[in-house]
Amino acid sequence: MIRSRVLAALLFLGFTLAVPSSRAAEATWQSYNNEGMEAVQQRDYVTAELDFKNALKEAESFGPQDLRVAKTLINLGDLCGVNQYVQAENLYKRALAIEEKNFGTESPQLQVALEDLESTYYLEHKYVEAEPLLKRLLAIKEKSLSPSDAELIEARKEYEYALFRAQIASNPIMNSFVSMFPEDAVDGTANMVIYHPDLSMLLALCAIMSFLVFPGTIVWIVSRDAKRDRVVFYKRQVLLGIVAFVLALPVSIYFYQEGVKSEHWPTVEGTVTRGATVQHTFRHSQSINLQYEYAVNGRMYNGDQYKIGGNNIPKSDADVVAEYPEGKTVTVSYDPASPGTAVLIPGTNVQSWPIIIFFFSIPYTLLSLFGFSLAKRRRAMAV
Repeated sequence: MIRSRVLAALLFLGFTLAVPSSRAAEATWQSYNNEGMEAVQQRDYVTAELDFKNALKEAESFGPQDLRVAKTLINLGDLCGVNQYVQAENLYKRALAIEEKNFGTESPQLQVALEDLESTYYLEHKYVEAEPLLKRLLAIKEKSLSPSDAELIEARKEYEYALFRAQIASNPIMNSFVSMFPEDAVDGTANMVIYHPDLSMLLALCAIMSFLVFPGTIVWIVSRDAKRDRVVFYKRQVLLGIVAFVLALPVSIYFYQEGVKSEHWPTVEGTVTRGATVQHTFRHSQSINLQYEYAVNGRMYNGDQYKIGGNNIPKSDADVVAEYPEGKTVTVSYDPASPGTAVLIPGTNVQSWPIIIFFFSIPYTLLSLFGFSLAKRRRAMAV
């Protein structure tokens, strides 16, 4: 009897001592976590990392499967830079495993961890691994959002994109073919197919027409009979100009309309993740290559468009390249209906190739008409 009372007293004493200790650990963890978040807002990432690591030690005192551990792991993963994707992946995996054990595998509470891990897989080009995570995210959102909700529509497009890239990556023949092209080009093509199917079909049609029409037209122009007869030569030049005009007109209209729309897009702050460089140089223009990241409604996106319709800029704007070093904070304009579509400079881009071809085809056709009429007049005078 006495022993049981002594045991009960010891248990009560241990409980009363443990509660304040647990509360102290909770307060210490919360303090480190808050200080880390403040350091992130001030862009002091070294201090933030130290604070989050201290917070992780305190969180682990509650047990390895405690949700505070998962939250701190996600904060640490968010700090990982461009060359730390593997480290971020491991942190997000561990956090996701903890949350799955606490909430189950289909809980909305998993959304942040799933999005972070999926984004990391995307940056590592691990599309096969990213696809099932996006499928889970889509299933979670379909249960809580209406079919017309913009977030759900975007989630469906993101899953379609991931599935598209995963199917290519899992097919050895397709993967070998795609690997011959720059990753930016493949990524841009996939984005256009998923997010702008109408434009994709239009561009594909124009490309097919160009391959079918232009080579034959050029051979036709420089053929022997055209060389002998200047009237025939200029007549065919006129036809070539008309073909170029017809092919470039619909694409130019599309890019012009998108440029006008982009002037009214909402903006967010983003960060340049790959500094701008000159990709191609032309006689009067150059193309810049850069990448940046931005967040919309808590979700991270990556962009590489400088302007609508391409990254061509006049050579007179050569200083633009130096204005976008890695790590610089920039203003990003994004399409609210498709947040994955974004530009740094909104408005119509007159340097885009369809618009250049469109405007070039007009004087080309007029000059060819002038040459045609002049050659015809000379023929009449010769007769």
